[in-house]
Formats: sequence, C-alpha cells, structure tokens
Amino acid sequence: MSSTSEELVAKALREGSAGAAAIPGPSAATLEALAAAMQPQPVSLQMLSSTAQDRSLQIRLQQANFIRRELIARRVRILALLHTMPESLARREAVSQLAGVYWERLKSVMERPDATSEEDERGFLARQMKHNESIKTIGDAEEEQMCIRALDEMQLERGSDWWATHPEERVAVDRHLDAIFLARISLRFLLKHYIASETSRPGFVGIIERACSPVALCRALSASIRTKLQDQYGQVPSVEIVGDERHTFTYVPSHIEYVVGTLLKNSLVATLRRQHGEPQGIANIPPLVRHLQPPLPPVRVIVSAGEDVVQIKLADEAGGISRSSLINVWSYRSLQSRWWKPADGLSLPLARLYCKYFNGSMAMVPMEGYGTDCYVTFNRLAHANSEQIVAVPTKPMDENAPRAQGFFDAQSRRVVVPSGK
Repeated sequence: MSSTSEELVAKALREGSAGAAAIPGPSAATLEALAAAMQPQPVSLQMLSSTAQDRSLQIRLQQANFIRRELIARRVRILALLHTMPESLARREAVSQLAGVYWERLKSVMERPDATSEEDERGFLARQMKHNESIKTIGDAEEEQMCIRALDEMQLERGSDWWATHPEERVAVDRHLDAIFLARISLRFLLKHYIASETSRPGFVGIIERACSPVALCRALSASIRTKLQDQYGQVPSVEIVGDERHTFTYVPSHIEYVVGTLLKNSLVATLRRQHGEPQGIANIPPLVRHLQPPLPPVRVIVSAGEDVVQIKLADEAGGISRSSLINVWSYRSLQSRWWKPADGLSLPLARLYCKYFNGSMAMVPMEGYGTDCYVTFNRLAHANSEQIVAVPTKPMDENAPRAQGFFDAQSRRVVVPSGK
C-alpha cells in the first residue's frame, strides 16, 4: 500500500470514529480520494488458478495481503456508491444501515496491518473464515434484504405506478444497484476463493473447477429444483437437457449454478402458473383432477460448447412476457403483484450480473402467448475470464440523464417515455 493510501486510510478511520457524517463512515470526499488511490486490481481465473497451487509461506503472505488490500479497495467503492446514490434511495433508513454494515467491515480490515509472519497470515485467514460463515446465499444475505427494504420504502412513498411512470429514475436506480451488487459479487468471490484455496479438493483450485461440466451441473440442478417444487406444489414440469457431459472448461461452478438455477426455477414456476394460476393453489387441486388436466410442457435446456464460449439456452412454453412487462425483467423491484414477489426483484438482475462478472452475457427473447427463450454465454478461455469492475461516480448519478451504453445496456431495460413527455 502506498504512503498516500496509508494516509487516506488513517484519515478515513479518524472521520469514521468521529461519527459526524449522516451516513456512517468517512466523508464522501475522503471515500472518493481513497477509491481513486486504491483502484481494485481485476483478477482472472487463469491468474487465480496458477497462484492458488503454491502454498509456500511467501505466497500465502502475498495472497493474504492482496486480499486485505482488495477488501479495503472494494468496500471503499461500495461506501462511495452509497454516498452517490440517486436521491430517491439515498435518504432511506435502510441505506444508512447498509453503510453502517460496510463501514464496520471496512474498519475491521483497515485497523490491522499487512501480514508479515505465518502467525499474522493464520490470524487473517481465521478472521475471514469467521466472516465467511456468516455470509448467506446471494439474495438472502443481510445486504440484499436492506436494499429490498429501501426499495419498499421508496415504492410505498411514490405509489404502485412509479415503476412504469418514472423510467429515467428507475434506470438510474438500477444502474447504481448494478454497480453495488457487482462489487459485492467480486468481494464474495475473492473471499470464498481465498478460503477454499487453503484446502485441497480433487479437480478444484479454490472454488475454480478445472474441468467443469455445464451439462452435469444442469442435470444436478434440474433434479434438485424439481424435487423441491414437487414437494411444494405436488406437480412440476419435466426438464429436457441436451448436451455432451464430456465438454468441460475452467470455471466457477457456483456461478453457473446460480445463473442456471435462477432461470430454471423461473421457467418451471411460470409453466405451473400458466396452467394452474397461482402456484400456492396447485397443492389444493385433488390428485384425480390434476391427473386429468393436460400434461405440463417441458422446459428444455440446451448446452453448446464452442472453442471460445459455452452457451446455455433455456426454453419454456409458459406464455412468454407481455411487452408492457419487459421493463420489469432486469429491474430491481420489490412491489407485490400477481407475477412478481419481493424475492423475485433480485433474482434476474443478479443472475445477469453473475454472467457479466467474468465478461459473459444473458439475453431473453419472449414470445408473448407462447413462451420465453433465455440465452446465457460464459467464456470458455480462462484468460478471457477477467473481472468486470464498474467505476465509482464522483457525484450522484443524474436520474434524468440518458442511459449509459456498455455495461448497463441491458436488452430489456428499456426506457418507455410516458405520453405527454
């Protein structure tokens, strides 16, 4: 860490201890300066795979100090993003609570120096393992629930039609939450990989699998999700998986599981909804009546492995998505409706971020009245799988500004300008 960074860290600790700011932690100006001085260093799967194999003390010390630096740099970015949130979210109590959580975690790392001995490195690892044990599944973690509460407060205050009648503001909120959640994905990935690298597991380096078979993952996911839905609703569509299980590549299987699992569950539940209405009522249908109803159409999963990419297509016959509802597909929301529940408000946007984290993509092509095709692409070349990191804005994002191109150009996040504007 440079002398400038060390001075800014000391300043941040002083300001955070003073507790004078409206948002817990250092001032926005100090966070901005520290974020500029400590830019995150993007990692690739190739780099992590090679370094995790050497468990000598020298390498372990380097890894611990690299992780410490990245924890500081990336948590600083999240706090800076919380300071520059659109005004509609910035004044929510849940945002202040979220900043408090991140400031405490950031302070705990800042207050300790770099590891210089095996004892230091073992202590650092033990602290990170303890923190890792408290991390829940993405979407259920404390941080995501705070964001949902902030969205709840905003939507209750502004009315149920806010999401459709204020597209520019909605996009500004989505862009900011994209940046925050992407930073969280990177933190979670680095921490879990660092901890997993401590133990040896056949076929794995940390949480990276050298010969990851997406077809095998899809089959295991299908069996698990269908069992849960069968227990919950008493009926579930079949899943047809097409692909060669022998096709493998170096990747993080947990990321594929989250992405494909989210899409597969959505398609299966949507198919149930189309035939029976709300899934909650399916279990109350007498078995004989359910048996006499037309069979549920299957969900098809097609896995294709090319030289450069692995692509997965999920196709259902659940009726598709109406054009008027497309603005909701990639947008963070928590409003209760017939088709959307608060928990659904994070699943698709987060799954898309997991794809983009290592420079992949996700697209959706609905055919209203028939079904929806989802296309997921992962890089097959390890050196191409490098982190995507979004810059921290130096001022609150202008809610009336045009949409940015590039990272935030989600194909279904369309600005529909209300009539009269």
